Amino acid sequence: MHEYQFILEKDQDKIPAGSSLICWIDVDPVLVYGKLRHLFGEPTYETLSLENQYCYCLSTKNASGGELCIYAYNGSSGPAVGGLHTEESRLAAEQLIQIIQEASTADYSYEGYYLDGPSKISMGIKDGVPFYDEEECEEIPPDLW
Repeated sequence: MHEYQFILEKDQDKIPAGSSLICWIDVDPVLVYGKLRHLFGEPTYETLSLENQYCYCLSTKNASGGELCIYAYNGSSGPAVGGLHTEESRLAAEQLIQIIQEASTADYSYEGYYLDGPSKISMGIKDGVPFYDEEECEEIPPDLW
């Protein structure tokens, strides 16, 4: 099996047109973000909306040396991997999930909003211990609507 070496891209325009969900990441969302931060550092982007919390745009070389791009993100249904619906992208996504599952976590803190509540979310990892707090809120930052 081809070994993929993933590199974080800071330009989200690297995500190929036509990309979408390949598979879910079956790990606690708080831990997934900590593991991705440990592996790759700051995400390609992060927002205040929990339903579009972050995206890690990752490039790698495929078996024939061409560029392949997939992305790890947290959306409305939780952490997932997206990309083109090709066999190569599926294999890269599976390998990325294995890497995530085996990774250590980094400490981090995130505050954002879940708009259906509406709720303010505080989550992260402090001294290796995950936390998640949700409180009802009356006011959502206007740029989220």
